[in-house]
Amino acid sequence: MKGFLSAVLIILGILAGLAVAGFYFLDRLFSDLCGNEIFQEKAAPKGRFKAVLFQRDCGATTGFSTQVSLIPVDAPLPNESGNVFVTNGHPQDTQINLQWRTPENLLIRNGVSLKTIKQEVFYQGIRIDYE
Repeated sequence: MKGFLSAVLIILGILAGLAVAGFYFLDRLFSDLCGNEIFQEKAAPKGRFKAVLFQRDCGATTGFSTQVSLIPVDAPLPNESGNVFVTNGHPQDTQINLQWRTPENLLIRNGVSLKTIKQEVFYQGIRIDYE
């Protein structure tokens, strides 16, 4: 009986390990299906951040989206969704414009967006205004 229970526990442990490894592999395999194309970068005057306007493309089953992220001035744009602003439409069509008023105040001019999905007003000490 003891041997049978030990064998079952070993098999369950192996199956759990395989499940975790499988989920990790699938996450790694499909995590980069989306990509970002930068259209505009504006560093804050004497600031530690830059505003990046980009298009996020996640394949043929999704439409265009225009997004804005605030990231450290010396950092590359990560392959993730915008952290302060997301709207439908291609950046060339939405007419989004970025303007730093001060090192702590970003203005996002939203020209012709179809639908705003995300619109933060503060991000790590930066106030974000919209027109």
